[in-house]
Amino acid sequence: MALIVKRLVINNFKIFESLDLSVESDHLIVLDGPNGFGKSSFFDALELLLTGSIRRYIELETLTIDGRSLKPGCPWLYNQAKAGAWLSIRAEVMINEQTKFLERAACKVDLDRNKGLKGLKLPLYELSTLEADRSAAIPDEESYLSELLGAEYKRDFELFHYVEQEENTRLLKQKEKDRQQQIAHLFEIGEIQQRINNINQSHTKIGKLCGPQQKREVTDLESKWAKAKQQLLPDEEPVGYQRLVEMTNQSWDREIVEYEVEQFEEWLSPDGELFRIGRFIKYFSQYENQLYNDALARKLLPQPELQQRMLTFVHRVPHLQMWKQEVLQYDAAERIIIAFQDVLEAVKNNKLILPSSLTALLPDTVTPSEFEHQVTLLKQQITSADKLDKSLVGLVLMREQLVRAFKQFHLHGGATESCPTCGHNWESFDVLLEEIEKQGETLKLLAEQQDSQLAQQLADFKLTCQDPVEQKLSYYLQQQQGKVAYKRQLVTFSQEQIFWLDSYAKQLTKEGIEFQDLLLKNYDLNAELPLPALELRVRSKFKPVDESCLYPDFDHLYTEVFKKDPSAVKQVKYSQIENKITYLRQQQSLASSKYAIACGLSYKKANQEVKSATKLKKHLRRLKDIYESEKKSYLESIVKEIEILFHIYSGRLMQSYQQGLGIFIENDGNSIAFHEKPGQDHDVVFSMSSGQLSALVLSFTLALNQRYAKHTLLLIDDPVQTLDEINVAGFVELLRTEFASRQVIISTHEDHMSAYFRYKYKKFGMPVGRINFMEQARAAIDIE
Repeated sequence: MALIVKRLVINNFKIFESLDLSVESDHLIVLDGPNGFGKSSFFDALELLLTGSIRRYIELETLTIDGRSLKPGCPWLYNQAKAGAWLSIRAEVMINEQTKFLERAACKVDLDRNKGLKGLKLPLYELSTLEADRSAAIPDEESYLSELLGAEYKRDFELFHYVEQEENTRLLKQKEKDRQQQIAHLFEIGEIQQRINNINQSHTKIGKLCGPQQKREVTDLESKWAKAKQQLLPDEEPVGYQRLVEMTNQSWDREIVEYEVEQFEEWLSPDGELFRIGRFIKYFSQYENQLYNDALARKLLPQPELQQRMLTFVHRVPHLQMWKQEVLQYDAAERIIIAFQDVLEAVKNNKLILPSSLTALLPDTVTPSEFEHQVTLLKQQITSADKLDKSLVGLVLMREQLVRAFKQFHLHGGATESCPTCGHNWESFDVLLEEIEKQGETLKLLAEQQDSQLAQQLADFKLTCQDPVEQKLSYYLQQQQGKVAYKRQLVTFSQEQIFWLDSYAKQLTKEGIEFQDLLLKNYDLNAELPLPALELRVRSKFKPVDESCLYPDFDHLYTEVFKKDPSAVKQVKYSQIENKITYLRQQQSLASSKYAIACGLSYKKANQEVKSATKLKKHLRRLKDIYESEKKSYLESIVKEIEILFHIYSGRLMQSYQQGLGIFIENDGNSIAFHEKPGQDHDVVFSMSSGQLSALVLSFTLALNQRYAKHTLLLIDDPVQTLDEINVAGFVELLRTEFASRQVIISTHEDHMSAYFRYKYKKFGMPVGRINFMEQARAAIDIE
């Protein structure tokens, strides 16, 4: 395929703000000028246009920049590009005498937002002319370029269409296997290599089926089979089926017991369920006594607070109704005493009404009718009395209350000589009382002077009714004060509480427990009662229990197996347990036979799988060896296609090489090596100078290009900087004679080398072109 670059237009790319170059030759174009004026950028522009990326920049970013510290922007963009500008590379190319106008471009806005070059995609456009406006980008760029440049256009470009200045020995410095992998596609061994890969994958998977782990599993299965055969029990006297427990359906109590051998071992082991049930049957009497004791304790030893209540009140429950009346009587007497403290107020508010419950407590001199008559007269007199009389009467009553309270205060240790009203300090308490009495006489005299009927009526009531009744009721209250709190609490009990007290006492009596001597003898609610004695008497009724015969699993067995039915437990005899064990051993023997057969089958199956996998693994290995051998033979034959070209080209480029005229390329089917002599052990990379290695890679690239190139474009960036003059002469002659059909674009920073290249081509009548980048830079400055 003829591929010829005719014109290249660059905008805002690297050092070029704008550059328009015409490529004037289809054979040789020399790019010259000092370093730093854009020769390598010219090659970068073509690489970016034809492949979509610049390989050396991406590799450099991967090696030198941490991905986490990538900055926005694109290093390919001209550093003074204006806002809204486009990075653009346009080219006019001829492909098989058909002109194509291609552009790869991206807006500065998009490039400034991008981070990293690896994922950067610049769209490709096809134009109608080189100056035309771009339209929509080519949607499937890969297919488009593959059709124009060949299916592996990216790899081909890097391998044998472009020799870079900085990386021209990169292929040689790779490992031999990596060299092989990089050019394997050239030899069209993709299909056979895929088959080898498939065989390798199958070999790995099959290897897992017969690996050490699988072999250990087979060994374990064999041991399990041997153990199962050892577990087969000898024949015993047959025992018929008999159900052991009727209350529940136990798996081991069925007639047909189809379980694994391990389950039988669990049932029949020294700590198995049958052993534990037998132990429960044997010691059930002890467990039953313990249940009886627990029930008795729950019934006769409730919470200490309840025991205290029973011993405090149960023997006085028969007095409950009588005490309800007594509490009412006590409260009524207390209300009358309180009312006597302010007779006027009590009469006005009808608080001096004697209930019938107080009739029996009245003195003989006062009848209820007489008391009621006196209160009625007082009420009438109070109603008719004037305000002054009421005030005087009030003062007299208040004085009497004050004197009474003051005497009580003194009686309880609060002796003082200060008057409670005016605060005057007297010589003694007796003198103070004497003065108070004088004041009382004064008030009485004042009342007499006022001829107050109300005062006289109050005095008569106090003398005939109040004082006798108050004295009698106060004495009653004093007598009942130590008992009333006890009685009051008892009468507040609910019917349920009274019923419980009676039931608890009856239960104690029923069990023959004497508790009468423990009852509360007085009425002190805070008295400490002999609860420990009651507990000892209850525990004396417990049945004897041997704690060593009780086990933690008894509760579970009694609940889950026998449903808490003691008769069901007592129906089971220990001999029946032994018969059940014998019956289960017979069932175990049958299960062991089946289990042994199953173990044997599992072992044989697993063993056969390992053997089959091992056999298949060997077959795959042989098949792989066949394919590898065929691939090796094929590769060796293919290498021979470039071996002669490479040997000739290397000899012509390294004419001063002291070891011989050329280098040999050798391939063993897995790797590629370059040797000075056939069969040599060491690669030439260890013995050649950097200039010789550059010449060698040039020779290899030219040989590959000559044999496998899909199109005629060949780019060589400054190849002569490490070559001797004699090697340069050989290199130019090689290009002129062997690559006359190629469009070779070569760069150099030496003017005499540029002139020499062009002279050698022109001497034989071959057109050449020249682009001097320093002159292009001056022209751009002149235009500005």
